[in-house]
Amino acid sequence: MLSLLGYACVDYRKEARTRLERDGLADLELKEIGKGSFEFKARRGSEACKGTIAINKGGSSTTAMKSMKCAPLACDAKQREKCKRLCTAGETKVCWRLGVVFARGVGIAADPKEAARWMQKACDGSHAMACNALGDRFVKGKGVSKDYIKATKLFEKACDQGSTLGCANLGLMYHSADFFGRTHPRRAAKFLKKACAKNHAGSCGRLASLYKSGSGVTKDVKKAIELYEKACSKDVAVACFNLGLMYEGGSGVAEDYPRALRAFERACKLGTGCAMIGRVKRFMAKEKAKRGK
Repeated sequence: MLSLLGYACVDYRKEARTRLERDGLADLELKEIGKGSFEFKARRGSEACKGTIAINKGGSSTTAMKSMKCAPLACDAKQREKCKRLCTAGETKVCWRLGVVFARGVGIAADPKEAARWMQKACDGSHAMACNALGDRFVKGKGVSKDYIKATKLFEKACDQGSTLGCANLGLMYHSADFFGRTHPRRAAKFLKKACAKNHAGSCGRLASLYKSGSGVTKDVKKAIELYEKACSKDVAVACFNLGLMYEGGSGVAEDYPRALRAFERACKLGTGCAMIGRVKRFMAKEKAKRGK
């Protein structure tokens, strides 16, 4: 359709919709607030978006000014059925959000079984956080039967997809005898290395213990101290305590009471090993007395 000047007339609503859809928005709701201007609500993947768009006609060209804010879909009581449909349609992040909503009881009573159900769907869609969270549920038996084998598979899947916690949790399970009746040092070392490399402090501390004893890795006291120091600097109390023990007893390294004292003092501030401070100070006093003779 042409105007008297020969320029095409603009269907403002259609133009606004076309431009917003081009930006990846779906489920659009437009409300006209002035000629060529609209408020809109829409969805972009797993996010709920709202904003304004103004279509401007100038000569032979058409331009648009847009303002928009997006946030994850709440999947609350009003949006829950919509979220379920989106999850079923393959929106993995929405599946994860549903899992979180049912786990935490957002606007409803918490439902562990429903939480596990939607987390499983998210994990099936390669959502690393969902795989890790579901693994934790199989460890604790929350909404599912306890199953350590399934937990390790889920943690490994999360780890392979880049989840630091997935690597850390898997390393912990293999490092401890609480899950399979014995430790699996080589497997533990493999995943603790990955988690420690991503600065998971607890994993660095556990890996240090393997290097100290030579379990699952070649014994390397220097590496153990380096890792204990890294974990201690991130406030892992047991790492500070073990570091203090190594320096206090000269375990594979030269005795160093000042370093031992610093490590025990930090451990004490974190809630453990306070009794060792007095012990080391007594040793230091004896050493000083010997030097004074």
